Amino acid sequence: MKIVFNKVTWYSKIAAVFVLFVFVPAVSFYLGSYYEQTKILIQNTPPITPFQNIKKKKLILPIPKTNAVLPSQSKKKEPTRIACSMEAKLCPDGSYVARTGPNCDFTPCP
Repeated sequence: MKIVFNKVTWYSKIAAVFVLFVFVPAVSFYLGSYYEQTKILIQNTPPITPFQNIKKKKLILPIPKTNAVLPSQSKKKEPTRIACSMEAKLCPDGSYVARTGPNCDFTPCP
């Protein structure tokens, strides 16, 4: 028996009906349901803002370590960086000052 790929048979008709009326709608329904669940999940998740859980005025960030450690460096304490909150204070003359320094205090008004 010789196989002919350009001839319409009842097998090809059944395959076309299955693909067009069963497989495509089932995949479309699944993808639509997944999209809807993802959309609901995103809508119910509160937005994440930077530093939303920090209640103190300063944030301490550790400096990442390198792979090479010298014997003199192993005894030293790891240095830290301090990041102050981005607040501004209105001075009586109308200018603004920001927080600076290791204690994150406002600079004096001019």
